[in-house]
Amino acid sequence: MKNKKLKRIVSAIICAAAFSQLGVYSEAAGINRAQSCRSSVIIEGDAGEAYANKEIMLMLLKAAASDNVTADDVLYMNMIHTDASGKYELKTDLMNEEDAVVYVNYNGENLTRTVDTAKKITEISDFSISFDTKGGVTEAKAAVKDKFGAQSYGSYDLRLAVAFYNESGRMIGINFSDKKSVELSEAEAIIDVSAKCPDGAVLAKCFIWQSIESMIPLYASQDYNLRREIACLGDSLTAGAGASSPNKTYPGVLQALIGDKQTVHNYGVGGESAATIAARQGGIEWTTESFTIPAGTQGVPVVFNKFNGNLIYPLWQGTEETSAINPCTINGVEGKLSHDAQGVYYFTRTTAGEAVDVPAGTKIITRLSKECADDVLVINIGTNGGYGMNDNNFDIDPLVFIHKKMVANASQYLIVVYSVNMRNYVKDDIKEALGREFGEHALLLDDYFRSEQALIDAGITPSADDLKSISEGMIPQSLLSDGLHWNDAGYRLLAAKVYEKLIELKYVSAD
Repeated sequence: MKNKKLKRIVSAIICAAAFSQLGVYSEAAGINRAQSCRSSVIIEGDAGEAYANKEIMLMLLKAAASDNVTADDVLYMNMIHTDASGKYELKTDLMNEEDAVVYVNYNGENLTRTVDTAKKITEISDFSISFDTKGGVTEAKAAVKDKFGAQSYGSYDLRLAVAFYNESGRMIGINFSDKKSVELSEAEAIIDVSAKCPDGAVLAKCFIWQSIESMIPLYASQDYNLRREIACLGDSLTAGAGASSPNKTYPGVLQALIGDKQTVHNYGVGGESAATIAARQGGIEWTTESFTIPAGTQGVPVVFNKFNGNLIYPLWQGTEETSAINPCTINGVEGKLSHDAQGVYYFTRTTAGEAVDVPAGTKIITRLSKECADDVLVINIGTNGGYGMNDNNFDIDPLVFIHKKMVANASQYLIVVYSVNMRNYVKDDIKEALGREFGEHALLLDDYFRSEQALIDAGITPSADDLKSISEGMIPQSLLSDGLHWNDAGYRLLAAKVYEKLIELKYVSAD
């Protein structure tokens, strides 16, 4: 923008009455400075003490935009917070140099003729927003519900907008839903909008509007991190038994492949069963028998209920960081789980307080269940049983069930499927069951690891023993540190395959 364009911005704000038909201005807008240099914009304003510590909407529209605003007219849009005195500042870059008009809206609280409707909707309605991303397309859904159930407020036209921002905070894409007439009632009304994620987008925001034409936002924006952290969940094959160092484990190698764009967490713990891993992740309900948490900070014995007949036995290997159980919460009390050499588990509350009775069936809320709630889940479980196993007769259905529970609330996940030198019929059953259930989200690696191609990819010349193992449907010894765990070369191959699949699913960027 050049200076003459800056004057146009300022005059548009001062002469707010000229735009009153849009219902977006009030004298309280109080913009003190609007400065531009090429495509960079700085806006400073004072909304006054009445709007201190509140969210306000700032929009930059093309000056030539008509009253019927479209996505192409929006140069920038975001919710920002005022400080304790009502002041605010916006610094951003625009995609293009354009004549622009700045619009300010106090989230439906401005002093225009449209505010009564906007405030009425926000007062009588509950809004919730959810996101999902698949195949590079982000979908936002808003559920709108009458909070009082009076069913007497008529219908309102609502729209959704989803905007994308890059690492510097510049808006690089936006899409609007169709207008939807919502009849407020006890039943939820769903509005949705989807858009392809632009290259370089790291954050999406969703906005609920009474309409785009009157530009009245009804609800604080909801953020969605497009670059999620990656949680690798599993047993010793995830922890990295047999690797020469932590950065040679498959999560360690995966982190190196991804770089600093996303963080990879290794939540692998050796020796743990499928049920135990799912319990600390929060996928299955991990519950206790009845007991009383004392007022003091002394440990008290606690007994865990079985899951589908399987014991849950955490904290025997690994570290506090990899198990990520503690601190946990039981019946609203934060504390720490531990066990003695005889296998008796104890719960020790963090701070003293009133004694609390814990009914049977109370769920344990782990730190991991909170930390990985929004992460990309990479799951490899089942080596140590814990889903219904009797010698070599595997009950596959419970394993599928546990996986389904673990990913029930995850929009981005990958099930890694392979077995280390088990009988062919067993591994085939696992592969078929999980592959059939999870489709593109299942990474089936048995055939690959039992091929010469795996050795070639690892830069290893197959030995006679390797070729014999492959002919017998076994993993070649050159990829193993023992009969059950990978060596550095094996973990490197595993990480590469996981990385390729995460790129294919568009959970990570190939750049």
